[in-house]
Amino acid sequence: MSSLQAKLDWPLLRQLARFALVGIAATLTHYLVSIVCLEQLDWNVYLANLAGYCSAVGLSFVGHAKFTFRAQSSMKVFSKFALVSLAALGLSELLLMMLEAVFDLPHRLAMLLVVATIPVFTFIASRLWVYAGS
Repeated sequence: MSSLQAKLDWPLLRQLARFALVGIAATLTHYLVSIVCLEQLDWNVYLANLAGYCSAVGLSFVGHAKFTFRAQSSMKVFSKFALVSLAALGLSELLLMMLEAVFDLPHRLAMLLVVATIPVFTFIASRLWVYAGS
C-alpha cells in the first residue's frame, strides 16, 4: 500500500461520495425548480430560490439519513436537520442577493454559484452536528 493510500481516510471519502450523490440530486432539483419558477411562472428570483430549496430539502433529509450518514431518523435528527436547512436557506438567500445586487451577475450564474456553495456548509454541519454519533 502506498503512503498516500495509508494516509487517506477511506470512510470519510466514501461518506463524501455518498453525500455528493445525494447532493447532486438535491442540487439539480433546487436549480431546475428555481429556474422553472423564475422563467416559466414569472416568480421573482428570491421566491423561485425558496421553492427550489424547499423541493430539495425532502430529498436531502431522506437521502442523507438513509444513504450518506446511515442514521436512524428521529425527531431530534430532523430538528437538527431543519435548523441546518434553515441556516443554509438564509445563507443561500444572502449569497444570491449579494451576487445579483452587488456583482450584477445574471440570475442563472448567480443561482448556479449558490447551489454549488451551500452544500459545503451543509456537509460540515451535518457531519459535525446533525448526524454526529449516528
